Amino acid sequence: MNDLVLWAIRGVPVVTLVLLAGCASGLEPEPIADEEAKSLYFPLSVGNTWDFLHRDHERSFTVQDRIFGTAKLNDRQYYLFRRPRAPLYLRPDEAGNVWLYDDGEESRWLLFDLPDGAIYMYPDSTISSAKVTVARNLVVETPAGTFTDCIRLEFDIDGIADDAYSLTFAPGVGIVERNSIWFSFPRQLTGFEVSGGGGD
Repeated sequence: MNDLVLWAIRGVPVVTLVLLAGCASGLEPEPIADEEAKSLYFPLSVGNTWDFLHRDHERSFTVQDRIFGTAKLNDRQYYLFRRPRAPLYLRPDEAGNVWLYDDGEESRWLLFDLPDGAIYMYPDSTISSAKVTVARNLVVETPAGTFTDCIRLEFDIDGIADDAYSLTFAPGVGIVERNSIWFSFPRQLTGFEVSGGGGD
């Protein structure tokens, strides 16, 4: 099973991206104008960490995601995200979107410059197509604080049961909530340290 599947709960963004605009299939959405805000939704810098509270009906514990290094592949620099044993190779572009390098392919994984309600899809070489729905301007309450202007990306892989999951990002912070039908409760941010600021 792909490492991203294990991390994000059954979601494998690989290969080439195809964009759809809401219900108007085949039309590319207009990008959000604020370039600076987009670039802040997932700060990528070595040493950044995010702590999450995992709860189920029997126990609770903290899990940490972090950026622990960099690697150069095909003359491009990637940030190594998550854990050294099974890193995800991530690269931000000038628009603040995040590309993922996996199995010899690079594809746009996290798109922060699309309007509320937009849908984008990418094919998966081993399973089927995945659909991502964008929700903007959210307020999310977590143990680490209340975050405004959040973006939630909701992932769904066609033809795979029990696969839906979502990632919610706050500007200047990164991921503040991860949710999946596999979780009894959402994994929420309890603390973070990122370049330019942090929280406990």
